[in-house]
Amino acid sequence: MPPERYQYEVLVEELAKSLAETKITANTSEPITKVSVGETASTPTVPPRQITRLEVFDFDSTLFRSPLPNKELWSDQLAGALISDCGWFQEPRTLLPPYISECPDESWWHEKTISNVLESFSRRQDTLSVLLTGRRYDRFGDRIKQMCKTHDPPLDFDLFFFREGNDPTAALYHSTTLDFKLAVLHTVLSSFRAIRHVEFHDDRKRHLELFASKLQKMQNEGEIATFDVHHVLHAETDAQYMPPDLERQLVEELVAMCNGRILSARQRDDQARMGTRCRAHSQESIDGSEQDVRTYRLQRRISASLFRDLLELTPQVRYTGIVLDDNDALELQSRYPPAQDWSPRYHHVTVCMGPSKEELVEPMGGVGARVSMKVVAYGQIADKVTAVKVEADSDSTLVSDNETPHITLAVAPGAKAQASNTITQWIPLATPFVISGTIQEKGVIGLKTERGPAQMKKKDVSIGELIKKHHPKLQGRQIGLVVKHVEEWMEKTFIENLQQNCANIEWHIQGLDTTKLVECANGDSHSASDSSIASNGTLEPNTQSM
Repeated sequence: MPPERYQYEVLVEELAKSLAETKITANTSEPITKVSVGETASTPTVPPRQITRLEVFDFDSTLFRSPLPNKELWSDQLAGALISDCGWFQEPRTLLPPYISECPDESWWHEKTISNVLESFSRRQDTLSVLLTGRRYDRFGDRIKQMCKTHDPPLDFDLFFFREGNDPTAALYHSTTLDFKLAVLHTVLSSFRAIRHVEFHDDRKRHLELFASKLQKMQNEGEIATFDVHHVLHAETDAQYMPPDLERQLVEELVAMCNGRILSARQRDDQARMGTRCRAHSQESIDGSEQDVRTYRLQRRISASLFRDLLELTPQVRYTGIVLDDNDALELQSRYPPAQDWSPRYHHVTVCMGPSKEELVEPMGGVGARVSMKVVAYGQIADKVTAVKVEADSDSTLVSDNETPHITLAVAPGAKAQASNTITQWIPLATPFVISGTIQEKGVIGLKTERGPAQMKKKDVSIGELIKKHHPKLQGRQIGLVVKHVEEWMEKTFIENLQQNCANIEWHIQGLDTTKLVECANGDSHSASDSSIASNGTLEPNTQSM
């Protein structure tokens, strides 16, 4: 029998009941029993708490520096595929030994968020402190609770909420992680009606914007009095990674598993198509109506894997550059120290992207040659990046694809090092100085089917074309309505319009009940972004950071 209620509803009810009972047993000093998915609250015995504040903390990249694919090892597109196609954030091993320590040290935790959590705990009398993550309980619940409770001091939240309701075939279902989180928020506020102030801590700016919009509406309607959202930023140098040898092994296994799912999905689809053709030959009543098509889609239980390409790994060269000597890199950093929270670079002069080009490297002596350069100017883009301009030393040659050869010094949180290529105002140095480096190719592992930077577009996926492919009867305004729905679904699931996410986008589009969608939009009886109209028989592709 499927559960009649979500676990988060049970947990909130149990905690509310426990807090109410403290009014009867307020003469002791035992701490309140915390509860989470899979646990039952015991009767607490503490002085009564008057909850008027709710503080919510995300886990990944907010509280904890969860390891991401190391971009020193993988191309950008392969790193993206590991998350979007291979289920990096659904793989329990990414949070388990030996990939990370059993009890990760302080370098893995975001110190400012930890400080905010402890401050929240210090207001236990009026504040409900909650961890809310899109990570699934069955895969990560015990591990994340163990990590929090073995932290020094323990991060003993009042409630731990993990993703549930992610099976569309079940009676209880949330189509996106955002829907789940909003449902949890609604449940908490409905049970603790004295809450007047809400705070959210998250690393995803767009996520916070959506929450702020919801909270603003609640404030306007008088449900809460005030709210705050806190955008957690990480310096790139604070990122944590697995040991490289273990990460390489894990990536090979994830790619093999992903390819296995792709092949299985194709086999199931072929079998379903064959079965449909056989039934069509034996039943003259089948006329290919749209209802038949929708039924066929459901019967096939289409997986996002069906729309993915097999992943084939291959060595690649990310760029060719003049890599600075260590002592010269330190000299640059001492002269131009990075601003607080900026990521230091001080690493190389880019000669060209990709493998070395003979016409560029041979005049300098070829790969492996030493190059002497003069630092002649300083430049910056405010709040984004700093760099120094270099020229060939008197007895050396310097050739680069860049119009202005330079060394990126430091990058602001959220900015990209490539922004240094757009610096146009350079301040000449009164006294230029000489630095040296060696021509090297930066090797990574990538995908055989990768496109180069020149082939990449700002928006890789044509949503309209995919809609016409899977729903050819739609025309004009109808296509526009479906495009709007898909874009809103992507926003709620935090899926960007990138080629690496094409399979997940197509998976969603092919499973839409577009007849119901258009009817709802025309009748304005439901929001056109209501994901319940998606009729595919698979799980939400939770590919993004949780």
